[in-house]
Amino acid sequence: TTTTTTTTTTTDEAKQNESKAASGDDHSEGKGHYLYSVGAEAADGQIVEYTIKELEKRKYFKQVPLEKRRYNLFLADRGRINYKKLTLGSHRKIVVNFMRGMRKITDKTGLVRNLRYHSKSTGTDYRTFHPESYIIKARSANVERDKTDDDSLNKTDDLNQNKTDDDNQNNEIIVETSKEEDKKSVKENWLEATRRIAKAKRKDKMRDDRDAFLKAYDELKGKEGSNAWIAKSTLGYKGLDIKVSDNAQKLLEFVDKMKGSWVIQKYLEDPMLTDGRKFDVRTWHLVTAFGPKKMHMFTYAEGVLRVSCTRYRNSNFDDEFTHLTNNAIQQGHPDYGKHEKNNLLDFKDLDVILSKHYKSLKGVEIKNYPRKDRPMTTENDILPRINEIVLETLKSIKDWLLPQPTQAYHLLGYDFMITNTGSVQLIEVNLTPGTSPDRLARMVSDMAEIVLDNPFVDPFKMSGSAAADHDLDRKPNSRSSNLFRYSGVVEV
Repeated sequence: TTTTTTTTTTTDEAKQNESKAASGDDHSEGKGHYLYSVGAEAADGQIVEYTIKELEKRKYFKQVPLEKRRYNLFLADRGRINYKKLTLGSHRKIVVNFMRGMRKITDKTGLVRNLRYHSKSTGTDYRTFHPESYIIKARSANVERDKTDDDSLNKTDDLNQNKTDDDNQNNEIIVETSKEEDKKSVKENWLEATRRIAKAKRKDKMRDDRDAFLKAYDELKGKEGSNAWIAKSTLGYKGLDIKVSDNAQKLLEFVDKMKGSWVIQKYLEDPMLTDGRKFDVRTWHLVTAFGPKKMHMFTYAEGVLRVSCTRYRNSNFDDEFTHLTNNAIQQGHPDYGKHEKNNLLDFKDLDVILSKHYKSLKGVEIKNYPRKDRPMTTENDILPRINEIVLETLKSIKDWLLPQPTQAYHLLGYDFMITNTGSVQLIEVNLTPGTSPDRLARMVSDMAEIVLDNPFVDPFKMSGSAAADHDLDRKPNSRSSNLFRYSGVVEV
């Protein structure tokens, strides 16, 4: 009788505690939480800031000090992560908001090198979607190759290496793997990642293409067009350290006054225009790697067109307001915001541009256009091509990306241009893209349903054993807003 009474009481208490926890009343005690921490450099990151707001909405997350080193989610805005310290000796499922190896395409020279190698190994030609490019080393000083977090397996980072894991005093949820062989997966993934990186490094040799660039420049002399090229620094951002010229020697002289590695790329002289002005297209793509063999890619449904202030001319290349659409540059023009708010348009506007452009085509132009029977549209033509290109860039560095040392996700920004003939051309890839606060809030809210709700099951809706068996390496279920649309997978 006593035993029965005790069991009943314990069961009732458990139900009360579960109800209390589900309502959020029990979280102040530190019970029933997934733990997360934020890197020192991530505090001011916009994406991280909005991610924390999403975590706060989910009452089963709790922030802990960085030095604790016993958490399920680590937010590092710039990817300074000591994966070895973070993962070795742990059986926990850890999610990081940064994918190791991604700098291999967000770095301008890295993008060129890896697209070249990918083209050679697959028998394709990257120049169908990325302008012909050459890597140039500045001769102003003997500058070593720029190093990133990908080049060191033991780089010191935000994690305090003198600390050890504390005892689990807060009753936090530590998601364990459910099978014995899975308990080896963290360490094995780390070792496999190390082997893949070593293999990739052997083919990732920096070279100087100065002579090849001059040869390509000479071959285009006298042909139709201005033979203009654009020089961009590996370290440049927001339109800085960029020069456009149709004089090869002037470009090289400009580069040699600088430092580091540069890309000299064929300038797209025939861009599609809106009201006579040049524009580019920014898209956002979420990449997840919750399993060792696959990456899933999602494309944000809303894109942005960044428009120049002045009418386009295939000349006067020193006029950055005509030739460079970066918003940071255009803000300096007196006509900024005159034609459209903040010089920005959206995908609905792009459909109008595509329709007007199609109606202006004649004869041979229509014959060479991707669609001869109708205008191209963003949904049916531009975005599918953009997704193909994004997947190709990810495939070009899959040896760097898979497997990740931890489960990981990464939000990337891609910049494209559309030529007068309707060809979609990749310009560059951005490691930590930004946008307006209202758009970013919507973006991170929808992203959270993939990167938070998928790996971190609400503990009050699923038992611990079920959470351990939860299959992360899959497409997520239908979501409320679905702004991030599933776009493809990369496998090894």
